[in-house]
Amino acid sequence: MTVKIKKEDREWANAVKTRDDWTCQKCLVYYPEGNRRGIQAHHIFGRGRAPQKHMKYNLDNGITLCAGHHMDAHANPLEFHEWMQDRLGAGYEDLRSLSLKTKVKQ
Repeated sequence: MTVKIKKEDREWANAVKTRDDWTCQKCLVYYPEGNRRGIQAHHIFGRGRAPQKHMKYNLDNGITLCAGHHMDAHANPLEFHEWMQDRLGAGYEDLRSLSLKTKVKQ
């Protein structure tokens, strides 16, 4: 089964990975051009829940992880968020607060 990825999703993921220099932020393994399979962009705060849709393309809400650490983040969300709190400090709470706000329709 082939999954169709929207252009905006692909652009967001590439921007996150470029910002992080194509390096897993957990194990610090670099993925050079030509060997970038397995490096992925992960949403720190979920992108699918209704009040958080405005977070979907927020670059601050993304982090680059290798496939193994990306799977681990989903399998162990509490540990992942503890790690992110340590990593981002006060910025984590700012991002969390933003993720809890409902987008207002214009």
